[in-house]
Amino acid sequence: MARRGRRIGIEVKRTTAPKVTRSIRSALTDLDLSEAIVVHAGEDSYRLAAKVRAVAAARLDTDLRL
Repeated sequence: MARRGRRIGIEVKRTTAPKVTRSIRSALTDLDLSEAIVVHAGEDSYRLAAKVRAVAAARLDTDLRL
């Protein structure tokens, strides 16, 4: 997905406690992403790493403002 000239990757996980995986790190590098967003089943949104954000599915419209 491209947003305001930035390439953003989105991964959806069923877990309530997502982690930065090797596939996310590879996607950031291989696809030259500005950011990776992990949508998850938990209640809170928070930063997982410098370019990786965890966003609760229930808060998508509030936290992403796509």
